Amino acid sequence: MAEVAQCQTDAEFLAQLGFLLNAQGRYTEALDHLERALMLNPGLKGAQIDYAVALAGIGDYASALTLVQDLLADPTLPSGLVPVLQRQIENLSVSMNTGAATPDKPLRVRGTAGVQVGYATNPLGSPNLSSLILTFPGLPVELPLDGSYLARPGSYGRADASLSMRYDAGNDVLYDFFGGVQGFRSVLAESSRSQQAEFAVERMAGSNSLGNGSSPVAFYQGLSVLGLHTAAGVRYQSQILTAGVELPGLTGWQLFSSDPAPNCRSRVGFEAFNRELSSNRLLSGLYGGVSGQWRCYPAHGGYWQLGVVAGRDHGKQAARPGGDQIQYAARASRLWLNRQWAPSGLERAGNLLVVAAVTGLQDTTGYSPLLDSGRVRQIHQFNLRAELQQQLATNWQLLWGVDWFQQRAKLRLFTFGNAGPYVGLRAVW
Repeated sequence: MAEVAQCQTDAEFLAQLGFLLNAQGRYTEALDHLERALMLNPGLKGAQIDYAVALAGIGDYASALTLVQDLLADPTLPSGLVPVLQRQIENLSVSMNTGAATPDKPLRVRGTAGVQVGYATNPLGSPNLSSLILTFPGLPVELPLDGSYLARPGSYGRADASLSMRYDAGNDVLYDFFGGVQGFRSVLAESSRSQQAEFAVERMAGSNSLGNGSSPVAFYQGLSVLGLHTAAGVRYQSQILTAGVELPGLTGWQLFSSDPAPNCRSRVGFEAFNRELSSNRLLSGLYGGVSGQWRCYPAHGGYWQLGVVAGRDHGKQAARPGGDQIQYAARASRLWLNRQWAPSGLERAGNLLVVAAVTGLQDTTGYSPLLDSGRVRQIHQFNLRAELQQQLATNWQLLWGVDWFQQRAKLRLFTFGNAGPYVGLRAVW
C-alpha cells in the first residue's frame, strides 16, 4: 500500500493489489485499483476475473455475471480458465437469485426500487359489457350498465420498492426476510389508484445453500402478511403460513439442458391463508392447500423456476356467493442471460425473462340465481410476459416488456382481457 502512489501507471502492480485486497474481503478498495489496471491494460484476463469477484463482493451480482459471460465468450481466453469461469457463473447465478449468505458475511441485504409506465388495452380490468341479462324467475331482464363496465385502452404507472435480507444463523439455519410496497394508477380513472404492502419471514433448517443433488434435506416454515387498499374502496388483508421440505434437485433437468451438474432444488409443502376482505366480509375465506416448486441455476447462468399450488378456500359465511372454491395455479419462469439468447451482434441487448402462468377456481354452488339462473362459476386466468433487462450501469437496469392477460369465465360478468407494452427503470443494490 505504501507504493500505491508511485505505481499508478503499473497495471500489473495494481492488478496484484486488487487480487490481494479481494482475498482480505476489501472489495470496495479492490474495485478502484482493478478498474485502473484495466484502463491501463484491458487485456489482463486475471484482473478482469478479479474485477468480477470484487463486484460480487459488494453485492452487484448482475454486473459480475455479465463480465464473466463476456470473458467466457472471448476466443482468446486460455482453455484452462473455462471451467473456473463456469463455476464462477454458477455461484453468481445462485447468489443473484437467492441472496445466499456466506460465513464471513452472515447478513446479506438486497434492495430494489423501480418505476414502470405502460399502455394497455384494458388497464382497469373491465368486462366490456354495456348490459347484463338478469335471470329473474320466468322473466329475464336486460340491465343497462354504465361506462365503467366497458374496456378502455389507456396508460398506467406503477412504482415499487423492496428489501430482502438473508441471515445465516449457523448450524445450517437460515432466516429470510422480505418487505415490499407497490403503488398503481391509471390515467383513465381516479378510482384505479391502489397501494399494496407485504412482509414475509422464513426459517430454513438443514441446508445453508442451494445444492446440486448432494446437500441434505431442509425444512422451512414461513409467515407473510399482505395488505391492499384501493381508491375504489377495496380493503383486503391476508396472513399466510407455509411449511414444508426442500429437497435436492430433480434429475428431470436433463429434459431442458445438457448441463451435467445443474444447481437445482425442489420444495413440497403446505399453505394456509386467512383472507379478509374488510370492505365486503361476505367474500372472506380460509384457504388450505399444497404447493410444489422446482428451481435450477445452471452453470452457464440464468435460471428456471416452476411452481404449482392447489387447495380449497372455505367461505367464512354460508351466504358467500358460490360457496367454497377449488383453486389451483401454475407458474413457470425462465431467465436467459444476453449471450444465451441474443443472435450474433446483439450480445449486449440484455437478459431475457419470460414468465407464463395459469390460475383457476371453481365454486361449489351456484354463484347467484340472477346470473344464468344460478350457474356454477368457473374462472381461468392466463398470463404471459416477456421482458428485456438492459444493464445501464452498476446498479441500474432498463426494462422493456410486453404483458398479456386473459380471464375466461362461464359467467360473462367475470370475463376480461388486457395486453400492452411497458418500459421501466429499476435500481438494485
